[in-house]
Amino acid sequence: MNDSLGHAAGDLLLQLVAKRLSHLHDHFVARLGGDEFAVIVGDVPSFEQVAQQMIDILGEPFFIRQKELFITTSLGVSVYPTDGEDEMTLIQHADMAMYEAKKKGKNQWAMYDPTFEQERIRKSLIRQRLHVALEQRAISIYYQPIIDMKQNQLVGMEALARWKDAELGFVPPHEFISIAEEDGFIIPLGEYIFQTAVLDLKRLHEQGMSHVYVSINLSLRQLKNEQFLSFVQQLLEQTCLQPQYIELEITENIALSDEKQVIETIRALKQIGIRIAIDDFGSGYSSIAYLRHISVDTLKIDKSFIFEVITNEHTAKLTEAIIALAHRLQLYIVAEGVETDQHVSFLQSTHCDKAQGYLFSPPVPFEQVIKQLQTAHIR
Repeated sequence: MNDSLGHAAGDLLLQLVAKRLSHLHDHFVARLGGDEFAVIVGDVPSFEQVAQQMIDILGEPFFIRQKELFITTSLGVSVYPTDGEDEMTLIQHADMAMYEAKKKGKNQWAMYDPTFEQERIRKSLIRQRLHVALEQRAISIYYQPIIDMKQNQLVGMEALARWKDAELGFVPPHEFISIAEEDGFIIPLGEYIFQTAVLDLKRLHEQGMSHVYVSINLSLRQLKNEQFLSFVQQLLEQTCLQPQYIELEITENIALSDEKQVIETIRALKQIGIRIAIDDFGSGYSSIAYLRHISVDTLKIDKSFIFEVITNEHTAKLTEAIIALAHRLQLYIVAEGVETDQHVSFLQSTHCDKAQGYLFSPPVPFEQVIKQLQTAHIR
């Protein structure tokens, strides 16, 4: 609001929100700061009813400078004395609940749960330990083989970060990657993964396994980084690797980005000769119009599709249609999450190009990939 209509309009919106909340409750209503308000209510018959009333009343249009504007609300609830016996604890716990509500999407509410505190403590510890792990290069790079469905041969490998901490034990990637994204650690972490994967691929090619390519996941922050392109170019020059043996995986939300820096970087990577893949295809967005604007080489079908192709006829037909679409667009198709022989039979019958999953191999250390490549077939 401040960016588009100015701070005066933003201030007016805050005043209008305050009036609506005050009219709804004859209790204590305050603005904590920014766009956050606190309301104290007592003798409530239903927290759900009160929370939904607030969301509904703030969901009605606001009229500011002859414009009809809509806002969304996230609401967290904490209860005295169950969730705290002093005001700061109650505010802190309501704030935690609000962020849980935000995770659900727009116009949602959530009650405080003690597990939120445990998650907050764990997240804080991961954040501290991750900083040390990056400095000490304590994060390992594992590889999950990608199999050519016609030849039943290992032709590629996806680079995946794995972290086993002395204090925390094994930390799942979705936990530390999201924190790395939030804190900006994803830039050095991404460079480390990229460099390690490319150097490992170079070793394979030097050992006569020059048909293998490596697939590396990219974040939005990396593509926004102005130094990323030169980093890639320098690494290619150092290793003398052919760029077509490097495939960079981006998610659909990155492909949909309209930021100039992101689009230009993706196009520049393509011009160098690096391949681009859309990861988890079909899981996030219904629109595929971005395929008109971004030249990609591969679509990776999200594992949620593969899990259901045997049990759900609709999913099977949809997956078959995705494979046909990719081939029509002259794109390669990779199926993720292959775990059974039935999955393989389905993918072979639909002429899927490549697959990866625990049926073939979980992510493994690089030395184990070498052993897999030295055998004629992975299974």
